[in-house]
Amino acid sequence: MNVSEFNAFLTLAVSPGLVPRSTTDVETGMRWESNTQSFISPGVTFAREGGVLVRGYDHFCVWTGTLIGAKNMDNFCCWACCGIVLVIFLLSIDVVGVCD
Repeated sequence: MNVSEFNAFLTLAVSPGLVPRSTTDVETGMRWESNTQSFISPGVTFAREGGVLVRGYDHFCVWTGTLIGAKNMDNFCCWACCGIVLVIFLLSIDVVGVCD
């Protein structure tokens, strides 16, 4: 298993930072989220695609089919960078092949 496959697996396997719903205001600064009918703390967002609360929610990745949040962001970024490096490598091989 290479680095890209490993990070893709971790992106899929690691929770994005799911937060349980709370019907009581237990921390200062919590706000009411009408979509989930619960209080949420700062930094937590309702993800429509999954219908869950996620800490540090960034986006829903169509390539992996997962929510990307605080806990799996590093693995996602590493996987995406490996993909970019692979594309650049393949393009450079193609250009070298055309020049020969």
